Parts: sequence; structure tokens; C-alpha cells
Amino acid sequence: MLAIELKKVKKYLGDRLLLAIDSLKIHHSDKIGVVGPNGSGKTTFLQMLSGKMLPDEGVIERSIEVTFITQFPSPSEPSHKHPLNPLLMRAFQVVDEQRETLSGGEITRQKIARAFSLSASHILLADEPTTNLDVEGTELLEVQLRSYDGPSLLVSHDRELLDRVCNRIIEIDKGSVRIFSGNYSAYRTQKEAERERQAQEYVRYVEERERLQGAVREKSRQAKEMRATPSRMGNSEARLHKRGVNNKRAKLDRGAKAIQTRLEQLEVKEKPASLPMVCFDRIGEQKISARKVLVLREVSKSFGRRNLFQDVSFEVSSESKVALVGPNGCGKTTLLKMIMNGERGITVPAAARVGYFDQRLSLLNEETTVLDTLRSVSAHPESVIRTLLARLHFLGDDVHKKVKVLSGGERVKLALGRVLVQDFHLLILDEPTNFLDLYAMEALEALLMEYPGAVLFVSHDRRFVDRLAQQLLVLEAGRIIAYNGSYSEYLSSRKTPTKSREKDRQRQMITDQERRVRKENSSEELMCLQLRLTQVLAQLSMTPPKGSDNLHPNLEAEYQQLVKQIRSLQK
Repeated sequence: MLAIELKKVKKYLGDRLLLAIDSLKIHHSDKIGVVGPNGSGKTTFLQMLSGKMLPDEGVIERSIEVTFITQFPSPSEPSHKHPLNPLLMRAFQVVDEQRETLSGGEITRQKIARAFSLSASHILLADEPTTNLDVEGTELLEVQLRSYDGPSLLVSHDRELLDRVCNRIIEIDKGSVRIFSGNYSAYRTQKEAERERQAQEYVRYVEERERLQGAVREKSRQAKEMRATPSRMGNSEARLHKRGVNNKRAKLDRGAKAIQTRLEQLEVKEKPASLPMVCFDRIGEQKISARKVLVLREVSKSFGRRNLFQDVSFEVSSESKVALVGPNGCGKTTLLKMIMNGERGITVPAAARVGYFDQRLSLLNEETTVLDTLRSVSAHPESVIRTLLARLHFLGDDVHKKVKVLSGGERVKLALGRVLVQDFHLLILDEPTNFLDLYAMEALEALLMEYPGAVLFVSHDRRFVDRLAQQLLVLEAGRIIAYNGSYSEYLSSRKTPTKSREKDRQRQMITDQERRVRKENSSEELMCLQLRLTQVLAQLSMTPPKGSDNLHPNLEAEYQQLVKQIRSLQK
């Protein structure tokens, strides 16, 4: 069943052609993900499908009603025209009323629950529906989308969501709209195969062009080298020689022109453009000798009577990649700020330099240019800074733009560049993937995987966490649980039967209480060992009585064993 059909649709942004769609059909069974670089027109595309925006040319025909989950609220529309389904209210943990105290995550949950409360006969459009959602909220959204009986289109930078929900992908880039079968991973596979095919065609084109150009040059060389008439020849011989030379030269010229014609008619193959990846360079980091770049011991935080977290303790080693995860409002950003402020119980080696990326981008000065933003915090020469900015796709005069005119994605890239142009041993990143398109997100992910320093980060993007983190710090119910392993391994451990999960928890997770008990026991054991070591040293310093030659060898062995045990406890 056909839900929406687009015919000869065009949309302009000023003089620029933003979207050109010759023909597009959306059927009742479609669950479509919409992808493309920042500013390519994804939101405009959804607005045209919903009827909130009209195309400049062409026709959009709808056979069913539209439900639209917008990224930003529209002031021209009432915020709650339709009542919430009580079951969805409980599932998404929201109320059917507007409150000024609602968090960003609660507002998003409420919009999603209201959209799914409508009839499934609608086509569902969703523009970045995971914005401000924690992992639990994203998983709830995923369940609803997969079970939704109508067609759906969603713009999202959550690759896991696109993989689990979508059966088609629409790519919007440079004004063109293309459709790919399968989920996001299938789309990337098809794009890579297409790029390889284009690269092979380009190589063959270059080889043929160079062969023809060489043939033209060779024909021209041969024509120029034709011998002139020797002066010793008689008139009749000279005429015959000249006629022969001219015939040969004419033949060579005709051959050269024929080859030149073939060269001009050769179908030009453009060199395939690389995917718009962003390279977040690291410049000039210096290693430090400390094995731990961050240590927290019994850190607590409360607001009034609300206890956010209590006696939090963990360590970050010098080259580890650690994700701090937990539901909205559990205190992840607060904890990162406490680390940056160096509050009580938090230790960073004196030689370690710490870089901080703020999800509010509060360190960016609106009136400063892109170039000056990095120049003001870096000792590197301007040529290095400009190279970094170019790799962030700030090209030419873009470096002279002021921060206040940049898009959300451009601001995020600039803030990341501001962190990466400095020589930091520990990066603390609070939601670094917000507002990044999929290509920039994957580039950041690849770079951080190779980063030689430590990274402590907060992100609600499940695939980003799973691919990057080697260790998880799970902040829930006011405590930290440390898990050594990937995010998918952690989720698998939670899905195992209760007894197995408890066994796994005891083996792999260290709670704060266990850590304190272990610390107290270690201190007592250390004191006993040191006392015994003093006694052994006293006996070793004494001259053994006659007939007691075997005393010292035993004491020597005990002394060596005591030293090993004490060193082990002191690490």
C-alpha cells in the first residue's frame, strides 16, 4: 500500500538547490532511516513530507495522515493536542501535562509517548528522536518503532537504532536523494562497494587517457622528425622525396587527429570523493610516568536532601578508554565537573594535563573567530592550527567565521578541535557526539580508539560506547559499579540468569563497599608483615650460636618472601 509519493520535487535555499527528488514512493511496510551530512536538508525533507513546508516545485501526494516527532518544539502549535495512552505513560515514565521542571529527556519521552498514542494508520516521522534520551529511553523507543504497524521515517545519528529498526535507508547529500535496501550497516557496505567500483573505473580511465595522450605525442614526434630534402639531390629526386615525406607526415597527422578525437570522446570518470570524514588530529602529546591519571576515593555529592551518589571510588589508568554510563539525572555530568574542579577525594598527577569537552560548549566565545579559538589555547604555529582546522572541514575563509554564526555540528567540531590541539594526557568528554553527523561521529570514534592517552567519556550512543570503551563505570542508585569489558558484554551479563549474573558480578564488578573492606584488610595485613619483617631483621643482625648454622638460611628465605608480599600490597 502506497503511503506517500513524491514527483519532480525540488526545494531551494536561496539560490542553492537543497533537494531534488525525481520520484520517491513510501509504502506501508517501510521503516526508513534518513542519513546525510549536517546541513544536507534532512529536517527540511521531513517537514515537506509532513506538510509543514511546501516544495518549490513538484507534488507530494499523501494517502494517510502524518504524525511528526519534531526535534525542536514549534511555538505555533499546542504542545499537547492528543491525550497520552496510560500504558505508554507508564512505559516511558511520563505524565500527561506540561511542567517547567521537566528535563530534556522527560520532554523527549513525553513527545514519543504522545506520538505512539495516535493511530498506527498514520505515517510516523521522527527528527532526531533520541535527543536527550538515556540508553533506557532509546531502547524503549526502539521497541515501539519495531512494533509500530504503520510506515516510519526517522532522522537519527544512532547507528544501533538505524540497524535494528530500518529496512531501507535514504541518503541525502549535495541535493540528491538516493534509496538503499537494508539497514544502516547494509547501506555502508553498499556505499563501500560503490566507492571501490568507482575507484577501479577511475584507474582504468586514467590509464586509457594516458595511453592515448602518449600515442598523440608519439605521432607528433615522428612527424617532426621526418627528414628534410637533402641538398645534394637533383630536382626530380628532391620532388619525389618531398612528396613521400609529405604523404608520411600527412598520414601521421591524420593518425594523431584520430587519436585526439578518441581522447576527447573518452568518457570522463571523476575520482571518487572520500566519505566526508573528519580527522581529529593529536599534536605533540608527551607521556607521563604515572600509571594512574585519575584516582577517586570515597567521593560523594548531594543537593539538599537528595543524595546524588555516595562514596564513589574508581581509577583511570594512563592509556585506558573508560565510559561513564547511567540514566538521565544520575549525576554523570556533575561527577565530571567535580573531577575538573579537583574536589576532595579526587587526585590527578601533577604532571598530567587534563582536557575537558563540555556538552554545553560553554568554553566557546561567541565573538571569537574559529582560528582565534584554537590560537588562544595552543602554542603550536598557525600553520599547524590551520592544518587541523582544514581537516575539521573549516576551509579557506571559514576560519575567519565567528562562533556565533556556526551550526551546532560545526560548534561541536570546533570545541573538539580546541581540546585536541592541546597536549592533554587525559581527555574528559561529556556527550562529544551530540550534533555530529554520522561521518564525523565515526571519525571521532576511530581517532579516540587510537588515542595514546586516557579517555573518560559520557555518551548515550550505544555503538560509540561499545566500540570505544574498554571499561565501564556504571553509575546507578548512588553508587559506581566498575565493569571490565565492552558495553555489549556488560548488557549480556545483565541478561544472564540471576545466579549466573550474581556470579559474574562477583567475579568482574568491584563495588565501593568491597573496595573499602579490601583496603582495610590490606592495611592490617601490611602492618603484620612489617612487624614480622622487623623481627626477622633483628634476628639476622645477631650472630647465630654454635650449632645453629641453619638458622640464617631459613630467615633469609622468610625475609625475601616478606619483602615480596609487602611490595605487592603497596602497589
